Amino acid sequence: TNEEKPKLYNGKVVCVDNGVIPRKVTVGKIYDVVDGILPYDDGDTSVRRGLRTFAEFADSFATVKFIEVVE
Repeated sequence: TNEEKPKLYNGKVVCVDNGVIPRKVTVGKIYDVVDGILPYDDGDTSVRRGLRTFAEFADSFATVKFIEVVE
């Protein structure tokens, strides 16, 4: 089986509203998202499965808001 893995979202995002999880993410902090996985401040991770774009990533959070960092 030579199945190609789908390309998942990779990029830098900055938190602009930490919603209901203020101890997990910090407003103003830049996070590196690798293969849809967001590293939380407490060492935990938020795995967002199957997300290929920043829009899909951002929409996957109910109350936390991110904007994409474009370099």
